[in-house]
Amino acid sequence: MTINIDPTYRHKTPVDLIREINDLRTLKFFAHILNNATGNPVISVLATNEKSTLKPALIQHLLTAYADISSQWNAVNWLISMGDRNVIPNEQFDWLNENQDACSAIWGFLSTTTNYYAHGQLTQIPLIDTQPQAILYHQLSLNLKPLSHAERFNCIKLYFDVWIIDQNSGYSKAFFMGNLKNRWVSMLREVKTLNWLAKPEREQCEWAWNYLHDYHRKEQSEARLGISVLWSFQPINDHEKFLAIYGVLRSWAAHKAEKTLLLKNMSRAWRERQRRQDQKEKKAINSYVDVKVKERLALLARFNRCQINEVLSDLINKEYRRLEPEIREQFD
Repeated sequence: MTINIDPTYRHKTPVDLIREINDLRTLKFFAHILNNATGNPVISVLATNEKSTLKPALIQHLLTAYADISSQWNAVNWLISMGDRNVIPNEQFDWLNENQDACSAIWGFLSTTTNYYAHGQLTQIPLIDTQPQAILYHQLSLNLKPLSHAERFNCIKLYFDVWIIDQNSGYSKAFFMGNLKNRWVSMLREVKTLNWLAKPEREQCEWAWNYLHDYHRKEQSEARLGISVLWSFQPINDHEKFLAIYGVLRSWAAHKAEKTLLLKNMSRAWRERQRRQDQKEKKAINSYVDVKVKERLALLARFNRCQINEVLSDLINKEYRRLEPEIREQFD
């Protein structure tokens, strides 16, 4: 993010520069790196919620910690330089805010993927961390159980803001964001929306969520990894469960073949379940009819492009509706 400062700032004081910054994320980042640099909370967390409290706190620290104007200039220039490198524009997050499915899957990826796979391998530039098997999301102490799209979106923004890139680093947060967009495209290609699970309907969502848990338990019982990302999602309603199902499937770090097989088996199991339920609601009719009647019945089915049992059901229902008043009068 390029911090908008009056170009005539050399005629102003360092305090004036802090006063002119109106982006709360930038001001919060200043407080964060100051606290991080000193190892002490020089800026109170309570002061970081509003610009009206954060600006005075930053100015007070500037005047207290740096006695002369030269030191104050050095501190402010450092803050602005670090802010330019670390605080990417709000509009770069719009695609996540506007697409709840993307936000869910990307949050799942960031919160469960080690630094090597999330940053080192993905961007093909030096690791940002000396612990490649650690998970940066956990190292930043972010919320591990967000319960809504708004909370997940806020976690992703905090992930980008709290993670500090040094001035001498060749790493770029904007470049990493671009790679996350590409990853989302790959996720969509691997896991398309299923026909039978296209919206948050309770029965389908409940069944699919339980199916994933059963699969995970079975895999673990056979000494395999299963779907570890599953436990990161704690859906509290049908809509959240719908997002969680696809978020899990898309952010799950499994081989494409394993994921494809799971999706096929899950869809097949759902269709079989529906077939069994349909059979429970149907009764067989044991009856003989004239050969010509059977032929006409078959022709009606062909004409209507349906099954013979559907033709029979339709004919019976039509006749019943026609005679219903008389039937009720006689048998009720």
